Amino acid sequence: MEFLPSWLRIVQGMWAIAFISASLSQADVNAESEFQPLRNASNPEELKVKRSDFPSDFVFGVTTAAAQMEGSAKEAGRGPSVWDYYIEKFPGRIADHTNMFTAIDSYKRYKEEVKNLKDLGVDSHRFSISWTRILPKGTLSGGVNQEGINHYNNFIDELINNDITPFVTILHFDPPQALTDKYGGILNRSFVKDFKDYSELCFKLFGDRVKNWFTINEPWIMAKMGYDKGVGPPGRCSVQTVFPCTNGGNSATEPYIVAHHLLLAHASVVELYRKKFQDKQGGQIGISLVGQYVMPYSNSAEDKAAAERILDFELGWFMEPLVYGSYPESMRPLVKDRLPHFTKEEEKMINGSLGFVGINYYSTRYGRNVPAKPQGPISYSDDILALALITNENGTQIGPKAGGSRFVYSYPQGLEQLLKFMKKKYQDPKIYISEHGITEAKDDKLRLSDALKDPHRIESILRHLYRIKKAIESGVNVKGYFHYTLSDNFEWGEGYIPRFGLYYVDYKDNLKRIPKESAKWLPNHYCCCTNKDLQKKQKEAQVFGTVALRNSQAEVKALKDLGVDSHKFSISWNRILPTDVNAESKFQPLQNASNPQELKVKRSDFPIDFVFGVTAAAAQMEGSAKEAGRGPSVWDYYIEKFPGRIADHTNMFTAIDSYKRYKEEVKNLKDLGVDSHRFSISWTRILPTGTLSGGVNQEGIDHYNNFINELIKNDITPFVTILHFDPPQALTDKYGGILNRSFVKDFKDYSELCFKLFGDRVKNWFTINEPWIMAKMGYDKGVGPPGRINKADKLELVLFMEPLVYGSYPESMRRLVKDRLPHFTKEEEKMINGSLGFVGINYYSTRYGRNVPAKPQGPISYSDDLLALALIKNENGTQIGPQAGGSRFVYSYPQGLEQLLKFMKKKYQDPKIYISEHGITEAKDDKLRLSDALKDPHRIESILRHLYRIKNAMKSGVNVKGYFHYTLSDNFEWGEGYIPRFGLYYVDYKDNLKRIPKGSAKWLPKLGISVGMPCTFNTGIDVAAAYQSKRISKRDVKLSKSALIVTKDNINVALACNSSGGTKMVGHRFNSFGRALLLQFAGSPVPSCELGHVVRA
Repeated sequence: MEFLPSWLRIVQGMWAIAFISASLSQADVNAESEFQPLRNASNPEELKVKRSDFPSDFVFGVTTAAAQMEGSAKEAGRGPSVWDYYIEKFPGRIADHTNMFTAIDSYKRYKEEVKNLKDLGVDSHRFSISWTRILPKGTLSGGVNQEGINHYNNFIDELINNDITPFVTILHFDPPQALTDKYGGILNRSFVKDFKDYSELCFKLFGDRVKNWFTINEPWIMAKMGYDKGVGPPGRCSVQTVFPCTNGGNSATEPYIVAHHLLLAHASVVELYRKKFQDKQGGQIGISLVGQYVMPYSNSAEDKAAAERILDFELGWFMEPLVYGSYPESMRPLVKDRLPHFTKEEEKMINGSLGFVGINYYSTRYGRNVPAKPQGPISYSDDILALALITNENGTQIGPKAGGSRFVYSYPQGLEQLLKFMKKKYQDPKIYISEHGITEAKDDKLRLSDALKDPHRIESILRHLYRIKKAIESGVNVKGYFHYTLSDNFEWGEGYIPRFGLYYVDYKDNLKRIPKESAKWLPNHYCCCTNKDLQKKQKEAQVFGTVALRNSQAEVKALKDLGVDSHKFSISWNRILPTDVNAESKFQPLQNASNPQELKVKRSDFPIDFVFGVTAAAAQMEGSAKEAGRGPSVWDYYIEKFPGRIADHTNMFTAIDSYKRYKEEVKNLKDLGVDSHRFSISWTRILPTGTLSGGVNQEGIDHYNNFINELIKNDITPFVTILHFDPPQALTDKYGGILNRSFVKDFKDYSELCFKLFGDRVKNWFTINEPWIMAKMGYDKGVGPPGRINKADKLELVLFMEPLVYGSYPESMRRLVKDRLPHFTKEEEKMINGSLGFVGINYYSTRYGRNVPAKPQGPISYSDDLLALALIKNENGTQIGPQAGGSRFVYSYPQGLEQLLKFMKKKYQDPKIYISEHGITEAKDDKLRLSDALKDPHRIESILRHLYRIKNAMKSGVNVKGYFHYTLSDNFEWGEGYIPRFGLYYVDYKDNLKRIPKGSAKWLPKLGISVGMPCTFNTGIDVAAAYQSKRISKRDVKLSKSALIVTKDNINVALACNSSGGTKMVGHRFNSFGRALLLQFAGSPVPSCELGHVVRA
């Protein structure tokens, strides 16, 4: 397939291509094949290049970047970068499923890194500054982080003290996530100003010692990978190539907007530097670009033109504006109006803003012409009308592939050709080779002595230096060479699989740095001069070394050992400007299941007004389906029509008889110690035919009045769901049910009746439980009532979060579903938008999302529209978590709940959230002895681990208000019948549906009884009062110097409050969870009724 090789062209020298290889493992690499000789190795002249072949002011150095090396991502005041967020949101997109939160710990080991640099003999070091380590929130108004400033001051001073010249990259792939959250990041023009402010701060802080600045590293990679392919931060795309485009985007427009803004950002910073700092500081400023040379796939005129187009769309996209003030002529006819225009003022600012250019060279490709797509271009990649391949028409590969990397194919000749091309095409610019390197694969099976052997690296350095020498002899103005990199580190999407370093990093032994053979060879045979005076003179300007990405003492030591004299590195935006969000904990993979902290969660870890309850649903528990005036629901009809679709061929006409045993249920709830109970009202028990005109059923009304009163009498707060999967069958018979717009009015009438009947006591309402399940299972899959399998053009969807929060369906849905997705009128948008008082989340598991191609005949169902599958295993066969017994859908993964909650906070404007359902099963097994059937330690563990994740989410600012465990007693589990047992109480189906507490039901009260409740005391204003379904006002509260006395309806509570801060509740608690509510004497009393909505997570 030619698609994959063409993909490879985009990553020359970069992280990006790694994202196509999430399945790459260490075992995939044959260690013997890592050290292949380079192409044309028989040329002896290439291996004879020496230091004296280069000008005395030629720089030899090493390159690194902050995000790849530093670590300490959540320490020392650093804010999250877009890479921190991306890895947490898409952990499976890193080949070895690692992250860079620790990286190789260079932030703490910077002195060791400088020593290694000095030992290498290099004269310069290119490194980057982490933006969010200086400005944690990305902006000056968000405050500066002095700890980050101190670090870079110390690092720069350490380099200079060791005669190593700093070359600093201001932005190396890691802008602040805060700016993406605030206004969309680079897509927004505001980015230009914030980048300029950050850069000016760097000049002020470090410009007295730093005389060489790179504004931005590889803007082409940021635009293409982040906004065309979606395989790097922020993961935006509209045309899937590797991963699903789940994060929004437009591959046809956004790459051009991002590149445009990056060019403006660069030019504005150069203009600033030249006007305010250059004369005083005596420095120079440039940019670092991807330098991938392209040769024709064949001798045809079409392929020759294709090779030129690729160069224009990759290198020329940035070089031509910088040199000539406008985009390449070949781009405008193909991209047309999607290619932004510069104003006259912008052209003037950009043209000539190239003090020098850094070229990151790793390989060359063959360019092959491809015809235009019939439907026209739909992405930046389509616009080029060409593919970049690793083999030509004869099947000849461009060069040997480096071990452990998907994009490095060694071809030294290409560097010489590229340099000569740039001299001719772009007015002879000053050039630094800002990155060049080669890899071997991380192989833990290798002996250390073998892992340190890297003759291929020595050969690669010599052969590429020889080509640089040849280019200089031809008049190309090359000023220096930076080797990538100092030490093995985090290689973006490829994780830690490729080893680029001159120093070996032992990932199993405290990240110890050990010099490879190349690190020992470099100072003795190349970098260092025997004439110490000449060497000292050359130190002033020479750069020869490696490129590393996050700085630390260890990295500096390694650079020193290499003998390089300079070090190129990048600044991490987030290390300068951290945000308030703890990004590292947002998206954790399944790990540390044995974490003992998860099992130590306790009641006092949660706010005093946090709700603990249990969830149940009428259709699953009540029974008495054909008694007491109740009409049939859609589930009654479905079971009778399709009895074979229930796994154990049972029904719910009797269920577990809770309708008649409601007092026993309330007693069991009270024994559990919970303070709230979420249950549903059966629509057809109130309105048997579904409508007011069909008459009300007083017997049903009496039942729910009695049940609610019984709960309140036992200090249990009712949370009521109005519709829980069971609308009236009569409405389906009458007009098609939910498919008909008339359903909206009838549901509104039924809800209003509920408010009138029960609203004086019920203050917490859920309108609908899991509308997605009703739409998908009932009308797409046909595995729930009404059992319809509709064509795509008949499917209507109901409620989702985006309409509730933003008033419209997600953009990704509209593109795929098109006209089959209904539209809201303006009045409906206004009504829906903001109709979310709170949201209930029903969480049971997490899934892996896998892309699937569109069907040739087009989508024929809602499921087809997704172009994705939700799977329990990833590409490596790793299951998301252990499967619960008796259930087909519960696979325990507590981390997913924390990730989901943080996602919702960010995505949906920080809603108030209740965990309205969470539970775990064991299978119904009649062969078990009763004593064994009552043992459910897995349920206790599940509750604790999920509560721990809720606690973590709340610490990160998620507004979670309560947790309802599903469920009180084993009952009818829809299509699975009575096979799964979700209950805290065991139901003996052979003995009159007797309820028997399981081990978890006996344990649960102790969760609250074992801890004391805190009492908040804030300058005498905020106090804590126990509150159990009672409305407490200011007149019910008396305050003394040492205690708060609450009197309400014959309730007396004493709470000891200490104004010095150490406050604890010492009086009576209403139940084992002891839920309390904060009151403000100067404020309003306890909030009353709220409306919510439940979704399945």
